[in-house]
Amino acid sequence: AAGVESVDIYNKIADSLIKGNDYSGAINYFADKTNCGEYSEYVTAYSHYRLKNFDALIKYADSIKGNVKYFEESSYLILMAYEETGRNNEIISYYDLYSSVSKKNENKDIRIDNIFFNAMVKAGLYDESKTVYHKDSDIVKLYSGEIYYKNLRFKDAEDTLSKIDLSFKNTDLGSSDIYKLLNIYNSMNNIPKASR
Repeated sequence: AAGVESVDIYNKIADSLIKGNDYSGAINYFADKTNCGEYSEYVTAYSHYRLKNFDALIKYADSIKGNVKYFEESSYLILMAYEETGRNNEIISYYDLYSSVSKKNENKDIRIDNIFFNAMVKAGLYDESKTVYHKDSDIVKLYSGEIYYKNLRFKDAEDTLSKIDLSFKNTDLGSSDIYKLLNIYNSMNNIPKASR
């Protein structure tokens, strides 16, 4: 039980440092500690992210990839660090690990799927990108259509966005999402047909 008590103490220290926005303090405190528990590992990763220490977070990532309790949260931080540092290939490589661990999780974070989808579209892996989203909803269509649009894949964007139910009766889109959709449509209408 002594090990559990130690982890509880580390969790309280981690909580205190995060609530005080002492990200450097969290990194320094846990730097030489071992067996601190998954929450302390996550707090260290989060602290690197908040301080924009993306390279340090990426180096730290190997030690937290097995963090089951905070896998979704840790994955998001790792992927954002890869994205911020332009490591598109690492994002794509991480997809297999993420998919194998998170396939049991029905409440997966759609922001993570967006990062994978965007990386695959940027890399020209269009067939692979179609396997990223595991549900078919208006919000998924909006996100994927927007990513196609931003990557100058206008035909794919148009095809994807046209599948959204514009009656908005049975939709998971919020008002800001509808506004974003209308802006994309407006922008696409200003693109000459020959460019599509």
